[in-house]
Amino acid sequence: MAIQNKALPFADTDAILLGYSINVNGNATISIDKVDGLFLEDQNIYLEDKLLNVVHNIKQDSYNFSSDTGTFDDRFVLRYTNGSLGTDNLELNDYQYFNF
Repeated sequence: MAIQNKALPFADTDAILLGYSINVNGNATISIDKVDGLFLEDQNIYLEDKLLNVVHNIKQDSYNFSSDTGTFDDRFVLRYTNGSLGTDNLELNDYQYFNF
């Protein structure tokens, strides 16, 4: 699974809602394999786990989590600042969906 790109212009206030589906109870990992462009330098990438109220710099290290079986549309948000962004009202065009 991959997020190939996001339309310009880039703003550090952008956020992407990540939905996922998992077929078995257990552990899963979200990680970044490769970055390019402005992400090669100082721009961090944060994964917000809304269930656990955790914000993790996913550019520095993978994020491990446990999940029950099912489809979850609003647990994770990918964003570019560590502060609160009010991500409760993201538009559907800011949505990515993944299967584990």
